[in-house]
Amino acid sequence: LIIRRHNLHLPTNIDHDPNALLTLRTAIGETLTQLRSTIKKMIKVSITSKQGIYDLGIKVVGDSPCTVTVKLCTRLALMRSLYTDDSSFWGLVDQKLALIRSMASGDQDKISRALSAYLECDRTKYSARSEAYTIPELGDAWQQDVDDVIDGLSSQPPASPPMSIAAST
Repeated sequence: LIIRRHNLHLPTNIDHDPNALLTLRTAIGETLTQLRSTIKKMIKVSITSKQGIYDLGIKVVGDSPCTVTVKLCTRLALMRSLYTDDSSFWGLVDQKLALIRSMASGDQDKISRALSAYLECDRTKYSARSEAYTIPELGDAWQQDVDDVIDGLSSQPPASPPMSIAAST
């Protein structure tokens, strides 16, 4: 969905070529698995080093087109609160998010307040008292689309005209 919304040079026949679609889905799945592994390792290091949530966000964002926002920090705080070194970690995260959504009856404001509590707790636990920074509420259009997909709001139109990334040769 995000790839389509931002016109990232998909072949025109992608919907009609099962092999091309399977190849794309496989590549995306493998990439996301690697990213999840990398993020989990970053979370582990951030716990042992007592790294602030903003600094963890900077690490996670890296050189992507995203920025560190309050939404990202709340999600990272939730993940850090549930961290476990075994394979159950992502399942725990999914279960907790499902519980929060269920208890909030899908109300985005209630979900946001619940996640904000994790951020406050995280900042108390891991941030140095002298650490002062302002985390922006919103990122760019790309990040807003990612947030909308995560929040289940993906049926809304894109926030801006599609951007394109030059095709590699």
